[in-house]
Amino acid sequence: MFNILTDILPKEYEGYLINWQYYNGILIDQCLRDREELFTNDDQGKIEKIYTAFTILYGNGIPEFNKAFEGLKWFMSCGKSDNEEKSTQECFCFEHDSGLIYSAFRVKYNLNLSQEKNLHWFEFLYLFNDLSKTAFREIVNIRLMKSSDYKHYSKEAKREIIRQKEKFYSNSRKSNIMSEKEHKLIEEFYSSLSKKEV
Repeated sequence: MFNILTDILPKEYEGYLINWQYYNGILIDQCLRDREELFTNDDQGKIEKIYTAFTILYGNGIPEFNKAFEGLKWFMSCGKSDNEEKSTQECFCFEHDSGLIYSAFRVKYNLNLSQEKNLHWFEFLYLFNDLSKTAFREIVNIRLMKSSDYKHYSKEAKREIIRQKEKFYSNSRKSNIMSEKEHKLIEEFYSSLSKKEV
């Protein structure tokens, strides 16, 4: 498992160069979440997504499929192992929320993401997961609210919360955020692929 405090930020995976910059991680994320914008939603389309993600990640030749797939999972999870807990609820989209994310990095860390070409994906994700007290985080908190959480708010505030949630989930269909059911299906598909010899 990777430790950001003691380990050197990786620029290769098992001898294969990787495109480690944060924007490549975002491109891979968008590629894997694509819902019929660039790829079909059948098995062929899903395989094309994975191979496109491989071409984004690997800088000088792609390893054989199983190793490439393990490297992709390793990269996207910042070197965490498969058995570590993962969040399944998607409450943001790198494309839809790009302005909020850019602003949050400026406010919180004084980082201009449009100029930070050498920010590693692992660094980016660790910083991204700590964007408290920013407009982006506030919006994510609203999206995470359940109706039982509304009781302490005025009627006007409740209406605004509901409006914000509806706006996001309406836009998310355009921005390719997967439903929980779709997320499970994709994960099951990826799991089955990793067990097959290709």
